Amino acid sequence: MLNSKRHWTLITLMFLVLSCNKDVESLQTDSSQATVALGEKIILGEQLENPYSVKNMRLALQALKKASKKYASKTFKGDLNIQTTDYYVKFWIENKEQKNLLIADSLNLSVIPLDVEIEQEGDYMVDENTELKQSQWLYTSVEKEYQFHQGIKYEILEDLFLIEPSEAEEIEGDEQENENTTTTLAGKSGIPKNFLYDLEDQALKLTGNYTPPENNKLAARRSKRKPKGYIKVLNTVTGNLDPVVGVKIKTRRWFKWAKGWTNSRGYY
Repeated sequence: MLNSKRHWTLITLMFLVLSCNKDVESLQTDSSQATVALGEKIILGEQLENPYSVKNMRLALQALKKASKKYASKTFKGDLNIQTTDYYVKFWIENKEQKNLLIADSLNLSVIPLDVEIEQEGDYMVDENTELKQSQWLYTSVEKEYQFHQGIKYEILEDLFLIEPSEAEEIEGDEQENENTTTTLAGKSGIPKNFLYDLEDQALKLTGNYTPPENNKLAARRSKRKPKGYIKVLNTVTGNLDPVVGVKIKTRRWFKWAKGWTNSRGYY
């Protein structure tokens, strides 16, 4: 497997360029630096083993309890029963009306599978302005309770156990999160987020997809899950890299999406 796996992918949704002499130069994420051009053809690599499958999450929980004494017994209110929270699915879309039905359901749609390595970044996100040239598969994840539309063909690719909702949240996140922060998941309340991060990391390790954070503090582990960087363009008049202000961006890490805007420095 190649070492250039990119688990965070950034997609530009709205690109406001004030000068016609500007070309997209580069963007810096928390894990790698890449040169991206609008309209660039995406190049895919190998299919990755899915760490968020129910099967792999159950294996991760078993391994975590064996490796850590603090998780050998109960670590929250009630035992965590790893069951399906979401489905990884693909929809066969035949026309614009079907595509818009899924977008109206607030689904994040992709023309490429969500469990493959991306060797070269490119355009693959689908929104209301995307023109589909022909019938094709679109990939996403949906909550277990999602009501599928009659007349739209779909296939469930895998049962998922996600430790947080997959819908696009604001990138800023919860800055008040600390070592005692808990959440509710799969009907169980009082689950420590730190435990869920350990569980996720264990699943990533078991499937060969783990990238360690700079340190093991909660803030560093949270930042690994939230993208950051700059979007700049090459000004062909001055030769400088100028920040792009007011760009609406959307990012994806496996089945988790986030959104935000660049500030006056082009930072997101």
